Amino acid sequence: MVLSLTEKVLLDNLSGEKPQIVIWECLRYIAGGQKVALQVADALGGDYEVVFLVPGRGPLTEELDQRRFRYHIVPLSEYSEGHKTFADIVRFSCETVTTIVRACRFLRREKTRLIYVNGSRNFISSAIVGRLLSLPVIWHVHHIFLDRKIRRLLEWAGRFT
Repeated sequence: MVLSLTEKVLLDNLSGEKPQIVIWECLRYIAGGQKVALQVADALGGDYEVVFLVPGRGPLTEELDQRRFRYHIVPLSEYSEGHKTFADIVRFSCETVTTIVRACRFLRREKTRLIYVNGSRNFISSAIVGRLLSLPVIWHVHHIFLDRKIRRLLEWAGRFT
């Protein structure tokens, strides 16, 4: 039997458990997007269990600890700002497979109902993870993508979910 997201949330509410939303971050520090993610988590925290996927420890995890939000680390490298170097592209491509496997392992153990992705570095991984685990994925886009190849790749990934 396949349940819709609404049916799953209703069943969770009947069982007394809060449905879980995972916020998937790509930065260790707090910039504008992370401030928005924290606001979203605060707003949802009363009705949902909010858990973060983060790339490593840093100012963001310190803030999550202070606010008492759970998080799980799925490592993600730092990349050049703006135009990506060849080394960035190779490292990202190799790292994506590991990221997908680690995220799937974590999310399978959890009772996640939705993945909220807050950074473009995780868009492709999250699309594949969402498809593999039959989870809805929301992308919060904070960028304008001028590179046509990147836009096409993201459009494909968006249709893939």
